[in-house]
Amino acid sequence: MGDDATRSGPERLSAWEAARAAAHPGPEAPVCGAAGQVAGPGETIEAEIVRCLPGSVALVRTPAGTEEIGLALVQAHMGDTVLVHAGEAITVL
Repeated sequence: MGDDATRSGPERLSAWEAARAAAHPGPEAPVCGAAGQVAGPGETIEAEIVRCLPGSVALVRTPAGTEEIGLALVQAHMGDTVLVHAGEAITVL
């Protein structure tokens, strides 16, 4: 069919996609090396919920002090102890 300038619609897009894929094949492995892995004990902390705030957020007491965490993944209440990973409660203990 000639060069890309004479192609139209889906044919032209397909040629562009093929050229892009050839020039930029993408990663050979997942971008995140931790994909599919479970967090280890050093990557999680226990925290006691001091106060539940609006918007699925809680104020918690941790070994490092007081901080806010997300509660979107668990049903937790004031006084509960939760396991926290990356600022989000992942389970109630």
